[in-house]
Amino acid sequence: MAPDGLRGVTRYDAQLLSPPLAIRAEDYPLMLVLLTTDRTGPGETFFGAPGQALSDDRQGRHVIAAGTGQKLYRTDLRRAKGPWAGPIERLRFDPLNLAGATLTISLIALCPDPGAMLVNGDVEILRDGKPFQWTAAGHPGRAIVTDEGAASGRRALRLLPKGSWETEAVDLSFLGTFRAAGKVRGTGCVLQVLFSGAEGPMNESRQCALTGGGDWTPSRPSSRSPTGPSTWSPASANRAPARRISMPSVWTRCDAATSSSRPLPSPPGARPGSGTLT
Repeated sequence: MAPDGLRGVTRYDAQLLSPPLAIRAEDYPLMLVLLTTDRTGPGETFFGAPGQALSDDRQGRHVIAAGTGQKLYRTDLRRAKGPWAGPIERLRFDPLNLAGATLTISLIALCPDPGAMLVNGDVEILRDGKPFQWTAAGHPGRAIVTDEGAASGRRALRLLPKGSWETEAVDLSFLGTFRAAGKVRGTGCVLQVLFSGAEGPMNESRQCALTGGGDWTPSRPSSRSPTGPSTWSPASANRAPARRISMPSVWTRCDAATSSSRPLPSPPGARPGSGTLT
């Protein structure tokens, strides 16, 4: 073990076996793996029902790429051979079939939304006590994670005056309309989307006030991506009154438990996008 995860040098067909899971496949169609490797090559994920041996009959395939930094890999297990359905008791993750690769695995998780652009919108995944893909911004101590009274799940993001949450960059290099969905409770917040292109930040941005209240209030703002060659930029939610939220069509929430952004149908001739955002 290392501070950034499980680290080692692979042998041929290296394997990681999960603990007993007792889940239904339909509830968790997406597998996330955050890792770093110095070799490129294929691997597999095997899965089995209670009492069923792991075999080639039920598996999903992937390819990981060499690089110097961590990369998040997403596997839609619904496309696996098998199929990915019914009760699942065990997974075996074979990250890389090649021998001699230096590999660091920082995260393995199963998620409910395979289309999510920001996969930790519900803040259920923590690393070192901090929400994966989220960064507290603004004044220190004004953006916190709470386990009190979440709309669903176990946690929510809470904002105090002069606090904000920012997300990681999200790829919006395709055209179309994106909708964010979440819930806000309290005084409300402001959501802003900032766009970056191949040559740096773009002048275009999107801003939306999200109304709260005494109970969780649903909100579903939508936005079109810029017509230029945009890529992505971070997202944040600021407690009202506030001036900034940033995202590339993502929705972050004030004291909300879940949020996601899915693309609406693109205009004729546009390259479709896919995903969820928060």
